[in-house]
Amino acid sequence: MNLYFTNGPREGESVLLQPPGVCIGRESDNDIQLLVAGVSRYHAKISFDGMKWSIIDLGSTNGTKVNGVRIGEETALRPGDLLVLGDQALRFGDPVAGPGKEKKSDGTPGPAVSAAPPPGKNAPDETVNRPAPEPAAKKNPQEFPRDPKNVFAKVSGGNLFGKKESAQKNASADSSSDPENKPKHLRFFFPVLVISLAVIVICFFVRVNFLSKEPSASEAVVRKAKPEFIIEYERQKVDPDNVFRFAFTLENGSAKFVLDDLKFGRRFEKKFENVNQKYLKELEESVRETEFMKLKQEPLAALATDKTDERRKLTVLIDNKQNSITVRNAYAQSSFEAIERAIDRFADSNGISSVAMNVEEMRKYAFETFRKAEDLFNNYEAKPENLREAISRYNLAMEFFEQFVPRPKEWDIARKRSAEAKEIYARKLKDIEFNIQRYYKLKQWANASAECQKGMDMVQQDSKVYQNLKKYKLTFDRQMRK
Repeated sequence: MNLYFTNGPREGESVLLQPPGVCIGRESDNDIQLLVAGVSRYHAKISFDGMKWSIIDLGSTNGTKVNGVRIGEETALRPGDLLVLGDQALRFGDPVAGPGKEKKSDGTPGPAVSAAPPPGKNAPDETVNRPAPEPAAKKNPQEFPRDPKNVFAKVSGGNLFGKKESAQKNASADSSSDPENKPKHLRFFFPVLVISLAVIVICFFVRVNFLSKEPSASEAVVRKAKPEFIIEYERQKVDPDNVFRFAFTLENGSAKFVLDDLKFGRRFEKKFENVNQKYLKELEESVRETEFMKLKQEPLAALATDKTDERRKLTVLIDNKQNSITVRNAYAQSSFEAIERAIDRFADSNGISSVAMNVEEMRKYAFETFRKAEDLFNNYEAKPENLREAISRYNLAMEFFEQFVPRPKEWDIARKRSAEAKEIYARKLKDIEFNIQRYYKLKQWANASAECQKGMDMVQQDSKVYQNLKKYKLTFDRQMRK
């Protein structure tokens, strides 16, 4: 089975998948390394159990999607499924065919072949003319289905928390134009149209030649139409036994991160040629919300008594206005620090959350994240929605702990608790699905609606599962009012 890259720097390439499976992420020890924005260090895993291939998200920051649906547990794969990890799109099994399709003998995708008839039954004779089926009667969209199976058929054949297959229909146009049937007045109109177009083209070139005599004015208009947005940020801390430096540059839609930590042997440099427009817009809006462009440079503080020296310099060019502020061994103004936090969020969105931290900051943040995950996990009985947040924080804490040598004992605790929380989370969702179907069959609409609300509280609001639960809750509520 193959995995095809449909975008990004490796577009057009393919990787042969072999049992038992592969790990995917931006770290070099993954089986498939993806240096693409939005991909976590250990993002997802594709595995084979001897009968089928499946994929599971490893607690990534931006999640994993299969055919547009963000997955929360291990999901079976079919040839043609589209996988999205951050900004990287991959096609499983076939670069062109989608789910429910297979290839023809010439290599082009065609409709899926119907299954052969069961043994002991004769196949239908294709030469016999059968009467066309009568069109199905339209159902009232407000009418509640009678068969319980039909209620959940729209969600992966009864699986409320599964993927929804999308049927693809191809429409072809069979109408064609006949030049012999054109009216006579159109034949007369054609030469008139040609002459008019010729006059328009001549006038256009005359106008262009006239405007070319004033290049300075036209260039000024272009500059005003496309204002630049540039950020240059550098943080350097010099101790008697170490030098730490972090630099960030954003210019012309590309970003560059540089990190040097001499004492701990950390060296990092990464450049994004085409920044995700969503992340770029969020960063620009964060800068515009501050008063940084109005700040004035203050006198720099002297060298600290403990012979440490920390400098932070921020330069911003926006709307053809520029300002540069340097801070040394002192607290920066709020606007300065607001842009620093925006840069941290921008780095996190591009999958390098810890790059701007030194070791002390990373250790502090890791243990705070771990303690918060423990609090959430210990209180999931009162609030089941805490499970999802606990899993996310355990995974983030592990990501930081993995950079320490040796790893602290909290790393192993976080790994085990994350697996336990995922198992409990999946079991609770299955219980909710079972209860919804049971209460539906008993026509206990109030209980069915309450179970839907429990599921909506547990899953993410932007997920497909949340939308399905909301839809069925509204259906049950309508039944209660009848």
